[in-house]
Amino acid sequence: MTNEGSILLVEDSLEEALLLRKAFAAAAILNPLHTVGDSDAMAAWLAGGNPPPSLILLDLGLPRKSGFEIIEWLRTTPEHSHRVIVVLTSSSSARDIDRAYSLGANSYFVKPTSFDDLVEFARMLKNSWLD
Repeated sequence: MTNEGSILLVEDSLEEALLLRKAFAAAAILNPLHTVGDSDAMAAWLAGGNPPPSLILLDLGLPRKSGFEIIEWLRTTPEHSHRVIVVLTSSSSARDIDRAYSLGANSYFVKPTSFDDLVEFARMLKNSWLD
């Protein structure tokens, strides 16, 4: 991945999206970050002529369709089946982790509880998926 690729954040909490944006800035992530709040907005963004994202950062607990349903849809839609999907959610349930990976998530992380840990997550994301 390169710094030119955008990141599509699918997150319904405006507060968490803002914190993540601040953590990305602190981690010197230069990739454009686009935020949508649910599956319908994500589908509209993907179909709206925007450049395809290099990475989709996905919460599981969303209105309308769950993150699991989004992963399944992305993996069965030819033009999106190869997208990198990183789950960032509050669930640490082994069942949820196993399900996300079995549906095709590339990586799974539990949301950090402190801002410093969120910045460290952003650095790890940069080193693993964006460089």
